[in-house]
Amino acid sequence: MPMKSAAKPCTHPLFEALWEGRLYDPFAYLGLHRNNDSYTIRVFMPHAGSVWLHTDSGDEAFVRSDPRGLFEWHGSKKPDDPYRLRVEIDGQTSDLY
Repeated sequence: MPMKSAAKPCTHPLFEALWEGRLYDPFAYLGLHRNNDSYTIRVFMPHAGSVWLHTDSGDEAFVRSDPRGLFEWHGSKKPDDPYRLRVEIDGQTSDLY
């Protein structure tokens, strides 16, 4: 399952604060967030090559939105609670809950 790449680094102030170790509440930016009628999940996994969300219709790839290890998924349907991730690190795939 190939992963899409970002063209440029993320410049969102909350991600910059997270990267610099200054973000008091990392889940203000990471995790599941609702945006009007859509959903976003952000994960910070600097060693991951790929990340997928397990859904009823199969695994959906996250987009690497920053080369330092920020991945994002966007969808119109709220994922299961708890949502399940599949992560590839150094050629090995693991499921996370």
